[in-house]
Amino acid sequence: RPATSPSRMKHCPNLNLSPNLSLSLNLSLNLSPNRTRVGMKRKRHRVAVPCADARRKIETNPTGGDVLSHLRRKTLGAVLSLLFVSIAMPGCLSLVLGRELMEGARGEPEVRDTTLAYDLSHTFLTDATTPDQVHETKTEKVPIDHTVQLIIINFQVSMHYDDIDDVVPDFVPSSFLDQMDQRYVEVSLRPCDSNGANCGAAVYYERTNKSFAQNRTVLNADEMPFIDGMWRLDAEGQGVGIETGTPLDFQDSWTLRVTVIRPCLAFPESPEVCTPSVEFE
Repeated sequence: RPATSPSRMKHCPNLNLSPNLSLSLNLSLNLSPNRTRVGMKRKRHRVAVPCADARRKIETNPTGGDVLSHLRRKTLGAVLSLLFVSIAMPGCLSLVLGRELMEGARGEPEVRDTTLAYDLSHTFLTDATTPDQVHETKTEKVPIDHTVQLIIINFQVSMHYDDIDDVVPDFVPSSFLDQMDQRYVEVSLRPCDSNGANCGAAVYYERTNKSFAQNRTVLNADEMPFIDGMWRLDAEGQGVGIETGTPLDFQDSWTLRVTVIRPCLAFPESPEVCTPSVEFE
């Protein structure tokens, strides 16, 4: 039966029908007079629809079709067709097309900053009752690419009794004083190739045999373009630590923390996840 039957028109004379819908109804009446007359003779409670419901449908879409649903169905069909085509394509082309389709379905991303931190700090400590000289070496590979904006380096050294002539009591043996004189800490950050080999000159370097106040160094890509590769962060030192339960206890230590900052993209569908922008290239 048509969306607005003759019986509805009879009982709802105030409905404002569009010209297209009125023409459709007139044609139906003219082409099928017998069917229409039979339909008009049916019982009112089986064919009558409340006028409010009919008026609501006509006012919502007077042309008689759901345009928005139709467009959505067409769009969905096109996306599914492209997806099936991409699956049928060989190798990388299929992956690239599939990724483009998925990215096109997501909302506009927000650009943020993401950080990766590296900690090569160390504290010298022995469990014996006599001081012991300890040598320590630490190395970390740091991936750097052209999207990296900043490299922040925090460095600090604590060497107790480094002003040894003024602080250490007279009863301390000379052998211990010799060990104290051999303490040092050396740190560096060097650009290397993608395998972490063939490293160039250090972009950051410090060496000290005394306490070194906390220092913050910022390397900016705008001032010094970073070379893509697997950079190498090294820390090497020699110090003393003693723990006897007395006021003479101490531990030499160094702090070395490096933070790499690069841009990332966060999409509205999962704002808590921020993916480095280099992964979309």
